[in-house]
Amino acid sequence: MATRASYPRMITLRVLLLLVLSLFSLPAGAATPRAWVDLEARTIVKDGPPKTASVMGSLDRDGHFVPDADAAVEHLAVKARQGDDAPGWLELATATFHRDVEAVRPRAPYVKGFRGKDGRFHATDARIQR
Repeated sequence: MATRASYPRMITLRVLLLLVLSLFSLPAGAATPRAWVDLEARTIVKDGPPKTASVMGSLDRDGHFVPDADAAVEHLAVKARQGDDAPGWLELATATFHRDVEAVRPRAPYVKGFRGKDGRFHATDARIQR
């Protein structure tokens, strides 16, 4: 039987248990904070409106980017590919660029394009490959 002295401890343990359970109440794929991928800089941005080629979405529990269901590349300015540019794709979840010649399959969702000599990614299509 619990004594009066142990009641505060029991309440503290219950509160801690509820807090821990609330952390795991979101499903694994649930998207939370709003974000967008700056395609040219290959970064995931959480602040301000996009001004360059970008894809809107949110971040999941693991911090990976999840594009909106109806998302497409916004502010797309098609640039002609030069001979030295590296064709490939940008994985949206991590904003990682992969060259077409790598022995890696694209992991959806991703955007096709190329990386210029300046290191910036340029989308060649507004469609997001899913």
